[in-house]
Amino acid sequence: MKKEKISSVQFMIIVCIFSIGTTIVQIPRGLAASAKQDAWIAIIIAVFIGFFVILLLTNVSQSNSQMTFIDIMKQQFGKPIGFIASLSFIFFALHSSAALLSYMGDFLSTQILTETPTSIIQFIIIIVISFAMKLGIESIARSTEIFFFWILLFLLFIFLFTSPLLQFENMLPLMESSPKQIGKGALLYLSVTPFTLVILMMVFPAINNSQQGKKGMLIGYALAGLIIITFTFYTILILGPDATARNNVPTYLIAKKINLGPMFGRVEAILAFVWIICIFYKLLFYFYASSLGVTQLFQLKDGNSLILPLAMYCYLLSIIVYPSTTYRNDWDENIFVAYSLTHGFILPIVLLLTTFIRQKWKNKQS
Repeated sequence: MKKEKISSVQFMIIVCIFSIGTTIVQIPRGLAASAKQDAWIAIIIAVFIGFFVILLLTNVSQSNSQMTFIDIMKQQFGKPIGFIASLSFIFFALHSSAALLSYMGDFLSTQILTETPTSIIQFIIIIVISFAMKLGIESIARSTEIFFFWILLFLLFIFLFTSPLLQFENMLPLMESSPKQIGKGALLYLSVTPFTLVILMMVFPAINNSQQGKKGMLIGYALAGLIIITFTFYTILILGPDATARNNVPTYLIAKKINLGPMFGRVEAILAFVWIICIFYKLLFYFYASSLGVTQLFQLKDGNSLILPLAMYCYLLSIIVYPSTTYRNDWDENIFVAYSLTHGFILPIVLLLTTFIRQKWKNKQS
């Protein structure tokens, strides 16, 4: 893959869209299931902690001469351990790509394109992903700028027209959940958003100004965090904690409650559009990380030759990755937490410590 550059503003938009991803649909349900009406406390705590995760990730990249995450692991861990760690990271990215493809196909086939088989929808999506990969990171980054304004506008529309439905008594009683329940909810959000931003460390070296890129990452995450906090408040206040916890797509349900008269039906399609665009880009960057990761790990000259085989593997895996909705919910709320924590928090901490120790040792030797 040729070396391409993107601006810090483009990276800020990428971080924001990536962070929204499945989160606006997935997180309110999980938070309500663990923290009930105190879900808003869990999400505020988690968003705040997420800033420290971002500082950790950007420091790892900046401490290693702007290399990608794969190259950093190879350099800091050495060949045997670095190879294994890199393979694990690549599988994490590719497996998550398949999971997101499955999630996206399931949502479209059950909520919008009800007559179309899920496998057909997933196949079309992965073809579009492959085409986007061929265009390169610069073209992908430019395309996010086109959609970003509309995403913010449509989300503002949803917030404004669902505001009359807010019932503040649904927040009562306050502080009833235990610290353990709130902590579980916070960890769920951390696993879905801040920890998964490690994927974008494969994009970070492409930013033309790393310091501005760090700032852009923080701003993009802050904006996405504000949106997620607002959606969490709205789902709890409109549906109540029990209904939010029971429904797989509670934010889509509150959008369905918007009534603008017979001339404007299916307003929830606006939220569906936002979600589809955000999850598409999240899937795209997971796939980008896995493809670039394989290219760098095996030192291939042309990474484009990998796109089609990896796309077909991702498509086939997406068909079997989630046998049922119950399995998916259990995976997301339990197994994926540990999966994401390992690759998005523990591994960067170990890398930062290893970098620090090696630099100290090098300074002593000189």
